[in-house]
Amino acid sequence: MGKAANNPMSGLGGAIRKPDLLLCEEGVVTKCDVKQEKFDMRIDIYAMGEMKKRYGDDNKKDSYIELAGKVAFLLEAQDRRYTMPGIQLLGNKIILTIFDCGGWISTYPLDIHQFPEEFLCIILRVTFADGITLSFNPTVSPTQNSQRVIQITKHSKQYEILVDMLLFFSGSLHGCGTTVWSGTVMINQEDEDVVVKDSWVDLLRQYMEGRILKVLETASVEGVLRLVHEQQVQTRHPIMQELLNNSTHILHMLLRAPRPSALYYLCVLSCLVSNHKNI
Repeated sequence: MGKAANNPMSGLGGAIRKPDLLLCEEGVVTKCDVKQEKFDMRIDIYAMGEMKKRYGDDNKKDSYIELAGKVAFLLEAQDRRYTMPGIQLLGNKIILTIFDCGGWISTYPLDIHQFPEEFLCIILRVTFADGITLSFNPTVSPTQNSQRVIQITKHSKQYEILVDMLLFFSGSLHGCGTTVWSGTVMINQEDEDVVVKDSWVDLLRQYMEGRILKVLETASVEGVLRLVHEQQVQTRHPIMQELLNNSTHILHMLLRAPRPSALYYLCVLSCLVSNHKNI
């Protein structure tokens, strides 16, 4: 990676980080090397990893803590992303860990000499995965010409919300992963100023935010946000390629975890669009 290897990543205020391994698009390394630029966490990085010379309990724990900290920064920098793969190379062992708002799931340490095919599968799958497989939200477009678009489907009709600003992002790995944008959308030939909130929710709860707003609106309660639309964000299954609601259950089943642990939560990605016109 040449001189670029000595440049810490930027893109999140004054925070800088230097992972041992980076996955980025072709040409990014050359750009940073030639132009003496830093890697930008917001657009350049797809996955990362940590390396240690030897495998051991202490190195395994230390590399995981380092990796988790950098993943948290990356997810905060990339506001249209909710899942992040990370690799630990510890001597002759490799560990793949998937982080999302449900928590984290890791493979057991694989000896790369005894299991070369599994080693190649991990490396190649992460390297050649597309954006949806790497869990970039398909309903939120990349920033182009300083403009971002969020797509929603209301009554089987597609609408585009032109984003003005990122209002809030939760930087916690464990939690709802809440992201809030402001923007405008044209519905019924009229532009509306709206707030879009993406968050991971538990469908087993009887009263979630969207239902509460609808109940309050039906009761003509003043001073609360008006619910414009609510939907579950859909994604493509990494293997079956069919569309389904984006759920941490997908990851749990793909990795064949025996059962949800106390450190991992099953939830779905919800998109809530509201308007403050009635306040």
